[in-house]
Amino acid sequence: MKHLVEPGFGLGLAIAVAIQPVTGFAQVAVPSIEITPSAGGITVAGILTGMGAGKVHARMTIDKSGPAGTVATSQSRQIDVSNNSREVIGTTGLSFGPEAYISVGIVLTDGGTVIGEANTTLGPRD
Repeated sequence: MKHLVEPGFGLGLAIAVAIQPVTGFAQVAVPSIEITPSAGGITVAGILTGMGAGKVHARMTIDKSGPAGTVATSQSRQIDVSNNSREVIGTTGLSFGPEAYISVGIVLTDGGTVIGEANTTLGPRD
């Protein structure tokens, strides 16, 4: 049996997030993605950490595929941030087995300009 993560290491080690802030722009928030095991699957949370005061639009998208089919969902909202604030963009619980694949992305915008992105995947790709 092929393991995505060696037994005993835990799911947290399988999560790699690429954070891409835009340079030359006043960065007010940094996005991150948390994927944690839950009963029968995983919980995905989009998190925003404030680096200053401002308002950003945050959108989290999730695409999941596996033997049971495919799911695509998104959550978005306008968020007021302050320095060191931690805001949840949204959370979603999903079933997740050994043959499932998930792709999660967050895009932060301010006035239509992309100011940050975070992306991660988990599971074997078809």
